[in-house]
Amino acid sequence: MKSSLYLQQAYDSSAINKIEIFAHRGYWLKESEKNTKTAFERAFDSGFGIETDLRDIKGTIVISHNMPKGDEMTFEELLKLFDGRKFPPPVSA
Repeated sequence: MKSSLYLQQAYDSSAINKIEIFAHRGYWLKESEKNTKTAFERAFDSGFGIETDLRDIKGTIVISHNMPKGDEMTFEELLKLFDGRKFPPPVSA
């Protein structure tokens, strides 16, 4: 089974070698879950950051690895998933 999780070495002022876990296109369990609300919520609920791709389609920023088709989650919808969370998850886009 492929994994949507990977480790990234990050540096900050409090730790020289700090490891962060990022969920690539969300924490998906099936390929069909990539870049979905389910996968992003699972990542955030697990305390993981995410890495995803942003694209512009007709002036709207959407979440899409490939060229957008028009039915993708918007960046605004992704940001709403942060509401009420107790941590600012790292996002790499």
